[in-house]
Amino acid sequence: MLAGLPKLDGESELDLLLNWDLYLKSMVTSEIRRVTRYAILSHRWGESELRYDDMNNSGAKAKIQACHKIKCFIARAKEYDCRYAWFDTACINKNSSSELEESIRSMFTWYRNAEVCIVHLEETETTLKISFGSDAWFDRGWTLQELLAPRRLKFYNRRWLPLQNARFDIVRQDHSAQIEDDEEEEPLPNNIAIGDDLKFRISYITGINISELLRFRPGVDKSPVVMNWAASRRTTRPEDIAYCLLGLLDVSLSIAYGEGRDRAFYRLQVECIQRSTTRNLLAWHGARASLQHSMVTSDPAAFEDTAQTSHRIMAAPLFKHTSNPAVDPSITFTNYGLRIALSTYEVTPVSIVPLVGQDRRVSVEMDVRELRLKVWAEWKLITESQVAANWKVGIIGAALMKMWDNNHQLIAYPVLLRSTDSGPPPRFKRIAARFNSELRFDVGYRFKEPVLIFVQ
Repeated sequence: MLAGLPKLDGESELDLLLNWDLYLKSMVTSEIRRVTRYAILSHRWGESELRYDDMNNSGAKAKIQACHKIKCFIARAKEYDCRYAWFDTACINKNSSSELEESIRSMFTWYRNAEVCIVHLEETETTLKISFGSDAWFDRGWTLQELLAPRRLKFYNRRWLPLQNARFDIVRQDHSAQIEDDEEEEPLPNNIAIGDDLKFRISYITGINISELLRFRPGVDKSPVVMNWAASRRTTRPEDIAYCLLGLLDVSLSIAYGEGRDRAFYRLQVECIQRSTTRNLLAWHGARASLQHSMVTSDPAAFEDTAQTSHRIMAAPLFKHTSNPAVDPSITFTNYGLRIALSTYEVTPVSIVPLVGQDRRVSVEMDVRELRLKVWAEWKLITESQVAANWKVGIIGAALMKMWDNNHQLIAYPVLLRSTDSGPPPRFKRIAARFNSELRFDVGYRFKEPVLIFVQ
């Protein structure tokens, strides 16, 4: 019998040993977490930051003392009983491409595992002034991850004074069980965090609703929402508009600076599309298609409307009445293009009008009679017979939505497609288009039999 552990009725010696093992592991894990707790800094880079090389020579301590920002950050970290402090300007060797790539992939985890994330708003004096919302910290790409990843955040103004009296300004309840030494920080009901005032201001400024702000979990099914949050943010390097979202979407990409914004954002969407069971990422509109592929967009802002709904756009409603088991709802990128099954409908051209000031460009108006839908698109010179023969409207999927009267309807999502005349198999390109209304149907609506096509 192990000393100090009473044996319960019906408990075997093996059960007792297993319980003791779990107890020891818990104690060891708790002690490791206590000893290695660290604070992490979220800030906007300035011109006189401490660099990696500064920390690897004999004058490192003097340089830290001379750097007001880092000196204040370390002082605040000590207030949270942290033995270590991490800041990105000096803790990553950016001269090593392998270390830089590893750091970018690990950044979300590093921020999430920190004891506290200390946010320095260099242009802010108080939340009561309009300057709070215009602080550059709120429009940088990387700070979106730094806002949503940590378990706890504390905001400081430009003079390193706290913006609120609360110990933490944001506490994510999903991690409240890991708060061991701060007994006064009891988790509040319904994921309401400490520092309500500041929390609501941040939600308003960033466009991130309170629920997501306090209980965010990374994943590809959040792709349109996360991309919409990032749409108005800026990054110094163009590819970072994609790389800064890797942790938030829980995907991994090779880091290839120099590939350009369009290709980096294209690769990010491809990875998310192939890992998601929804078709939300295909329901973008109002922006230019990627140069790499017509079915994905070049601009995160194209998801503004899609991001407003939490409903999952699924292929299942299209397949509800299908009789062809060979056509399945999976999506795959192939050498022929994006392999996708969708319901297609014929279009009837209504008018073709030359665009003023744009030589050899026209506005095409079309009817989709089966759907009672009107479509507009801009294109090069084309005849009505070419439109009727080569253009189609495809339904990529539908979302089940609960209406105000508690009944449900299907909201279908259309795209305009143009045949490339390069089949078989049938191949199309997506055309940017406007539709006159939302497509709403009864739950039992029978869509046309899905067909397998390739979109290039």
